[in-house]
Amino acid sequence: MKEKQQFVADLAERANRVWNNGDFMAFEELYAPNVVFQHPGVGTLEGAQGLAEYVRDLRAQYPDLLITFEELIYDGDNLVCHWRFKGTDKGMHAASELPPTGKQVDFHGADVMHLKDGKIVEDYVYFDQMAVMQQLGLIEPFGA
Repeated sequence: MKEKQQFVADLAERANRVWNNGDFMAFEELYAPNVVFQHPGVGTLEGAQGLAEYVRDLRAQYPDLLITFEELIYDGDNLVCHWRFKGTDKGMHAASELPPTGKQVDFHGADVMHLKDGKIVEDYVYFDQMAVMQQLGLIEPFGA
């Protein structure tokens, strides 16, 4: 049981270093070279290089990015992570042609991940894109 808890804690620490600090040495420890990353706003990225580029772009768009890993559920080679994303939209993101809004976003989401040999080989991201678009002022809230 302690080994499982330590593995999850180590994985979360590496994820924090990657997403919040842009530590690409930790990126290689976290993701398999052939990782498949599926994101509702980006589509499917195949390979660590494409995912690393996405992380760089996201950190440029949200320079004050803070992702809090709120709950991790690990079972063998499967991991589910409930997270909270906070940041200010200050830069152009490569996946979008929209200019920066200067607005802050604060939303929750979840990843469903599959691991092999201790590294993430598949990562499926889920979050409410409509809520993010509303927070950025790009669409009106329903009923407004």
